[in-house]
Amino acid sequence: MSDDEKQPDGSVQLMEAILKKLDCLDVLDARLTELDRQQRLHSASLQRLEQRHEHAPPDPRREGPMGQARFHKLDFPKYDGTGDPMPFVNKCEHYFRGQRTIEEEKASQQMRLAF
Repeated sequence: MSDDEKQPDGSVQLMEAILKKLDCLDVLDARLTELDRQQRLHSASLQRLEQRHEHAPPDPRREGPMGQARFHKLDFPKYDGTGDPMPFVNKCEHYFRGQRTIEEEKASQQMRLAF
């Protein structure tokens, strides 16, 4: 008599069900392993991005000392060519400070906006 013949029908069916569950567990284990691998890759990428951001020099055109956006609602002053130009120059400097404009950009913005 074979082993299958010695066991009642319920035992054979139970064993088959357990084997199917074990197969499912193997598939789930493989998926979990892949998800863990992907999570480690994403974490490493995120750490590299954070380190790059930490070591990058601050961009004065983007953020102020307290992390505020550099742009404020200011209109660039206009100069009509008459009178003392110093008040106009002072207003321009105030505008550039409010916008946190770097020196290299001031001349091009002044020519574009003033006239």
